[in-house]
Amino acid sequence: MKRLFVVLSLCLASSAYANVLYSNGPVDGTTGAYFLDFRTVSDQFNPSGSTMTGFDIALWVSPGSVPVQFDWRVGTLPFDGSLGSATAIIGRGVTASLLCTSGSSYNGGICGRNNGFDIYWVSVTTSAITVGNGDWLTLGNGGDSSGLGIAWDVNSGPSPAAYSSNGAIPSESFDITGQSAVLEPGTSMLLAGGFLGLAALLRRKRIAMRASNRSSQRCISETVHY
Repeated sequence: MKRLFVVLSLCLASSAYANVLYSNGPVDGTTGAYFLDFRTVSDQFNPSGSTMTGFDIALWVSPGSVPVQFDWRVGTLPFDGSLGSATAIIGRGVTASLLCTSGSSYNGGICGRNNGFDIYWVSVTTSAITVGNGDWLTLGNGGDSSGLGIAWDVNSGPSPAAYSSNGAIPSESFDITGQSAVLEPGTSMLLAGGFLGLAALLRRKRIAMRASNRSSQRCISETVHY
C-alpha cells in the first residue's frame, strides 16, 4: 500500500510540470525569420493553464554558430514586460538543440531558405509567471557565437504577432510550457486506477481486521468460560 501511495504522489507531481500550455504550431524552418537585434518580435498566446514556467522557440543563426543569448519579456500587451522579463543565456536554464544545417533538406524545403542559416530549437526555463489569454511573449537583443544576430522562425501560426519596426507580421514558432489545471487523459486514467486499487486494499484490510477482532473476542470468551 505504501508503494501505491508513492506512485500516486509521483503521478500528481509529474502531471503539474512540463506541460505545453500553448503551441503556435510546428517549426517551419524554410520560409523566413525576423531578426532579434535592436528590433523585437512579439507573439500573443492563449494558455490552457495559469502558470508559465518556460517556453520553446526556433531560432535561425549563422552557419556553424550557436545561439548565445537574447532578451525575453512576457506581458499583457505587445512588447510589454509587466509580467516577467530576463536575459536568456545558453547553459543557464537554457538549452539549444540543432534542427538542421544551412542548405540541407528540411520540412519539405531547404533549411534556412538556402540563405545561410542553421536552425536551433531553444528551450528556456523561467520563474513561475501567472499568465492568461491574450498575453504576449516578446524576444529581442539576441546574438550568436559568431557575434551576429539571431532570428525567430516564421511559421504563420494562429497567434497575432508584431515586429517593432513595421507592425503586424506572420507569427513565429513557439510553445509556452508550465503547469496545467487539467490532467492529461493518460494521467487521469492512471490515477483513477490507482485510487480504485487503494480503495480495494483498504477494504481488504478492514475485513481482515474485523475477522481478527472477532477471533480475539472468541478466544477471550472461551478462556473466561473455562
